[in-house]
Amino acid sequence: FYMYEIGGQFRFIPWDKDSSFADAEHSIWENSDENALTVRLFSSSAGTNQYKAMLRDIVAETVNADWLLPKIDHIAEMVRDVALEDPLFDDFDGQVERLRRFARDREASVLLQIQR
Repeated sequence: FYMYEIGGQFRFIPWDKDSSFADAEHSIWENSDENALTVRLFSSSAGTNQYKAMLRDIVAETVNADWLLPKIDHIAEMVRDVALEDPLFDDFDGQVERLRRFARDREASVLLQIQR
């Protein structure tokens, strides 16, 4: 993420949002040993446990099929006609299904990684 100051307040600006839903099996620990914030966080069991607890909460609230699938389907319906008219975008339904598959698989992947 990047930080950007607006009116004396910092806002987080995420990057690589296009790859956020690329791989349901993506490691929750990737590069954590190279980032100063996560190295410090994981240097104590309390920090590691807090991180895992927060991930469990996130999964329970939003990173699960019950929450994601209706969002995916709603947005897909909103953009379907325009996407199908775009000559540079040739597999709309396949991409929607890829997102739906991610929504079904990510919760179990994250929960399994937390247990390790």
